[in-house]
Amino acid sequence: MRSKPSQSVVTAAMPSVLIVIGVAIVAIAIVNHFTAERTSAWPSTEARVIHAEVLSDTARRGGASYEPRVRYEYVVNGERHVGTRFSMATPTSRSRETIESMLGEYPEGSTVLAHYNPDDPSESVLDNTPRTAGAVMWAPGFVFIVVGGALHIANNRRRTREQATPERDAQ
Repeated sequence: MRSKPSQSVVTAAMPSVLIVIGVAIVAIAIVNHFTAERTSAWPSTEARVIHAEVLSDTARRGGASYEPRVRYEYVVNGERHVGTRFSMATPTSRSRETIESMLGEYPEGSTVLAHYNPDDPSESVLDNTPRTAGAVMWAPGFVFIVVGGALHIANNRRRTREQATPERDAQ
């Protein structure tokens, strides 16, 4: 008789949950990567930076996180657009200085290049460089998958031992 059946359900389900979370994280990273890749072929036009600031999110566990917030205007085919996207995958950092350094290339009032979607010129980014930031998402995804797989193997071995033990005791 088992003392805690609910614990065994959690123990049995945990590897699958970790694997599903890992696969979801990796899938999001893949989509972000290909979306960022797509912008590298977008045409560019001159834009004027209207606003640039470092946005702080102190609600996150582990301390503050920072990201760039920008607003810029540009003209495509005689039509004026206002963009707010820094890049397809908005960079975040625990270091305010890192984000300030990024924004240093985009001071308010300056003329910069905005990269726009030729099929929808209202969609634009200032930085169209595919970044290795996607690797920041891939790594935890793979860790979840590996840990989930290892726990799954450990659970199967434990169950095999538990099933074999009563047979030996009966002999």
